[in-house]
Amino acid sequence: MDEVVGLLVALGRRPALDRAEVAAALAGRGWRPVPRPGTAGAPRGWELDDHLLGIQGDAPHLRVEITLRCWEYDERAAAEAEDFAWLEAAWQRATDEARRLAARLQAAGPPFPGAPVTLPADEAEEFLWHAAWSLAGRQLVVGAEHQDRELPIRVLAAIS
Repeated sequence: MDEVVGLLVALGRRPALDRAEVAAALAGRGWRPVPRPGTAGAPRGWELDDHLLGIQGDAPHLRVEITLRCWEYDERAAAEAEDFAWLEAAWQRATDEARRLAARLQAAGPPFPGAPVTLPADEAEEFLWHAAWSLAGRQLVVGAEHQDRELPIRVLAAIS
């Protein structure tokens, strides 16, 4: 988690993000590009240990999203558990980890992670739990999400 916090702090302190700068920062921190066909220029997918990072869009509307943890929905385990116990436990693990990341970012101190903001209702409802901050015209969101039972439960951080 330390590497993710360091990366978020470094990216969050930049006045603007473009794909080449983000790629250089990632390469300098030991992240490896994930080859994807049809992506010209700097790679859009990166990995470090079990963390995945995606770069979406281009400047000035660039979004960097890091998946810190990912639990695949286990339909059999969920079906065997009574009263959604398996799913609720997975949601709790994801929420706890997202809260720990948010606390670590807040401990990085001013001016990072920025002023707390409230997400619009349609964005907020995508999360089991989240925290968001304003970063000089951009936004940092940390959260736990599970959008559909066929999708994984994820802990993520995104700067856009």
